[in-house]
Amino acid sequence: MGFDWIFDDDYSGFPVSDEFEDSDADDCYDDADVSKNSQNEEMRKSRHHHRHGKKKHSDRKDASSDSSDEDEVVQAQGDAATCSGKEATLRIAELSAKVKELEEKCKSLEEEKTEAFNKMLLVKADSENYRKRLDKDKEETVRLANKGIVVDLLPGLDSIDVALSAIADDKIRQGIEMVKSALLSALGKWGLQVISPIDKEFDPMECEACLFEEREGADKEIVIDVLQAGYALHGKVIRPAKVKIAKPI
Repeated sequence: MGFDWIFDDDYSGFPVSDEFEDSDADDCYDDADVSKNSQNEEMRKSRHHHRHGKKKHSDRKDASSDSSDEDEVVQAQGDAATCSGKEATLRIAELSAKVKELEEKCKSLEEEKTEAFNKMLLVKADSENYRKRLDKDKEETVRLANKGIVVDLLPGLDSIDVALSAIADDKIRQGIEMVKSALLSALGKWGLQVISPIDKEFDPMECEACLFEEREGADKEIVIDVLQAGYALHGKVIRPAKVKIAKPI
């Protein structure tokens, strides 16, 4: 074609104006910068929107996670409160049972104490009575220690009474009565006493009825004569008197 020469020609040899060169270069650079800035702006916006969307999504995810965590915490607290309430109830029940057990034990111990105290009082009373009985027996033993000797001397006193009843001489009788009186005085220091039932109501604890006589006007049995003297040692009869009594008709 006739136009091939246009493209085949070398125009490198032609001078190029500096103004033209600078203008074209600046325009080219400006277009490239605008295009590049535009692309960068779009990429920045895209990244911004992506980051923003990702952040919102992350925020929603975090919010959802926080809400779930809060629910779990609340549920855990509720479970803990429920467990704590059950444990407290069980603990109260255990303490109530323990208190009841201790009350029963205290009641049992109180009964044992009362029983032991009563037993102690009984033992003390028995000990006191035993001590008194021992003192009495000791005193009685001391008082009756000479009972055997006194009883052995009673036949001698009986012989003196027989002699007095047989002696007619007053001086001799008086002498024998003096001997009897001295002997009774000596034995009286040891607690010997002569039972004198004459003109008294008959007492079987002190007298032994040997003879009876009926009398008019008598309303009870009266001792009218002593056949054998009776004696007591410290108030205790060691030999009853043999007597004659009058009975009512």
